[in-house]
Amino acid sequence: MFITRRRIAIALFALPFVGGAAAYVWRRVSSTGDPEHAARVMRTVVDHLLPAGELPGGVALGIDRRLDDLAAVPPKREVGQLRATVRAGIEWLDNRAQAEGAAGFLGLDERRQEGLMMAAFESVEPAGRRFVIDLRHRALSVYYAEPAIERSFAYTGPPQPEGFPDFEAPPR
Repeated sequence: MFITRRRIAIALFALPFVGGAAAYVWRRVSSTGDPEHAARVMRTVVDHLLPAGELPGGVALGIDRRLDDLAAVPPKREVGQLRATVRAGIEWLDNRAQAEGAAGFLGLDERRQEGLMMAAFESVEPAGRRFVIDLRHRALSVYYAEPAIERSFAYTGPPQPEGFPDFEAPPR
């Protein structure tokens, strides 16, 4: 095969498109990370937050998948913010685990994973703290709205059905 002016012209014409496609793919991969890894981390974190016991755990109810699906939706204001929080939080957990000598968060044993999550709760760094606090809030909201969980409580009405008629009176 020999090089002709036509092949050079085609290659030069196609170069911006190939380069643009490569840049697009790189941005998508680098900005979202590995989606499989993110899903496994979300599953592990939800399993730590909502473990199975007397009631079904968060993973058994699919809470991790629902939160992961929500984080993967095209950006809207709140959803885009959640996706960024999840991405930064997973990166924070992985970086901390690597500092402890593991390959990543999933490379830690269960006890060290829980310790790292507690460190995220107590951290002053916003990436880890915001991730675990926001994820805990959303996971608990979805979990306790689940019909299987609601049915396990004897009373599901308002906590004060008659309000506070004596709100002006001093406490008894």
